[in-house]
Amino acid sequence: MKGKIFISFLTFVFCILSTAFALANWELDITAEGKNTGGMFKSIVTIGVSSEMSTIPAPPPPPSDNNSCKMHIPSSDWMSKYAKYIQSEDNIEHIWIISVIRGAKIGQDPDSATLTWDSSKIGNGSLEMHSGWNGEGEVIVSDMKTVSSYVINGNEANQYFTIHYKE
Repeated sequence: MKGKIFISFLTFVFCILSTAFALANWELDITAEGKNTGGMFKSIVTIGVSSEMSTIPAPPPPPSDNNSCKMHIPSSDWMSKYAKYIQSEDNIEHIWIISVIRGAKIGQDPDSATLTWDSSKIGNGSLEMHSGWNGEGEVIVSDMKTVSSYVINGNEANQYFTIHYKE
């Protein structure tokens, strides 16, 4: 009888720990989509948290004057571009910078682009989006779990956004 209770207890603890571990590890695809002008108009980056950091380089954009939307995650030294950047779970706060480049003909403002994500993929913590690359810009999406898109407007062709996750 004591053996069955002990095994039941261990099973319960394992289930709780497995659930907590699974929720701490997450990946989120963010899609940027601009106007289809015959070139690249859709781009995806992946951010997340896992037991180990990992990155995947961003592919070079296709050669075209008709690209309307490209996106990447710059490295911390700004020398590399990533399509996927998973940070180590060692910290309780995580920051990613997203660069969105919207194409425009010379003398014209770029068309709008829309960022979208599946909010059910976000871990237990809070996730918010700021304008700018340094994390001190205006909060433009205060809760990415309840809002799943953001429309980029403005006359800057290259815009930066900071994603901030806190457990």
